[in-house]
Amino acid sequence: MSAEEKQFSLEVLTLNCWGVPVPFACKYRKERFLSIAEEISKRNFDIVILQEVWAESDYKLLQQHILKTMPYCHYFQSGTIGSGVCVFSKLAIEDSFYHLFPLNGYFHKVQHGDWFGGKGLGMCRVSIQGISINIYCTHLHAEYDMESDEYIAHRVAQAFDMSQFIKYTSGSCDLAIVGGDFNLRPTDLGYKMIVTNGNLHDCWLAKNEENESGHTNERKDNSFSTHNVQRLEPVGRRLDYLLYKANEGVDVEVGSCKLDFGKIPDKPYNYSDHEGVAARLLVQRKKDLEKSPDSTDENKLYDLLLESKTIVQKGLTKARSDNLFYTILCIVCTIALYGFWCTEMERETSHLVVVGRAVIFVTLTLLVAFFLFYKLIINKIEFKGLTGAEEDISNLCSSVKKRIKHN
Repeated sequence: MSAEEKQFSLEVLTLNCWGVPVPFACKYRKERFLSIAEEISKRNFDIVILQEVWAESDYKLLQQHILKTMPYCHYFQSGTIGSGVCVFSKLAIEDSFYHLFPLNGYFHKVQHGDWFGGKGLGMCRVSIQGISINIYCTHLHAEYDMESDEYIAHRVAQAFDMSQFIKYTSGSCDLAIVGGDFNLRPTDLGYKMIVTNGNLHDCWLAKNEENESGHTNERKDNSFSTHNVQRLEPVGRRLDYLLYKANEGVDVEVGSCKLDFGKIPDKPYNYSDHEGVAARLLVQRKKDLEKSPDSTDENKLYDLLLESKTIVQKGLTKARSDNLFYTILCIVCTIALYGFWCTEMERETSHLVVVGRAVIFVTLTLLVAFFLFYKLIINKIEFKGLTGAEEDISNLCSSVKKRIKHN
């Protein structure tokens, strides 16, 4: 084996900035973004991955400060309001691509908003000392209700889709770095799928234990933590991650990994409702190395695939049920509208009655249109997305099963 090449370090940060541009829904947004921008510009990061940068004005504010020390950036446009995900880098961004998740929640759940963000997985290519690096960044669908999670099938499908995309695109680079708010705990199926099928390593676990010290959301010491979540998870939860994968000929060691961007100095509040995760990766290229075998645990992956398939199938059952439900509602409202239309109006009616009938007629018409649109468009998108996820999971499941038998 020849001598190792010179080692270099990469300082990487991921942070959910909590930038919902809705009055009263996001506290101190402008003040916090200014603090985030100023702090990042002072630090020595090589790669910064940010989420929930929804407003264009917030992104421009970040650019004004950060580009002074990190001259390259990319915002991943998607959906109706943008993905909210962006990357700042000291290294030139050579290429970029955005992979849209087939499933993104429900458009009529306006209060959640994930559907409008067009969530997916962004990728930027950079290089240093001849080593090519794929930076993957994402923000998966939120949970909203821990006791009754209506989006679990969507999130599992997103996690599988993400793991497949990373698995099949990371072979073209020397090093893959994945960061973002996964909205998944380390014990959740989705996280296990991403790490196992994507053959990724968790920076936090390389240097720390899996305990409350690594929790990034709903912490007791975060000024924006909510009572409802802390009632169920008193010590918070770990949702934000930095993962990596080193390909043949590249050696990577996690020099450090810690939580960052907690409380703003001289302020009574935090930078965000999430803590940031910062890691220092020590990277070097080695020559004349034998090809390292695939370290994926096939038996573990097979079990995860079976569990994922079960959850997606439950989601399909719900989608079929929703389709029937909205079909019935559409028929009922159509019958009511037809009956209302056929009812003869008395020749002499008061102005109030005329207005009332007009309101009822318009309301019934809108309801019929909404139920029909949901049944024919939105429900079909969900059904096809879940069906595609089930078929992809089944294909991989069969392949893994054959490999296990062969071995």
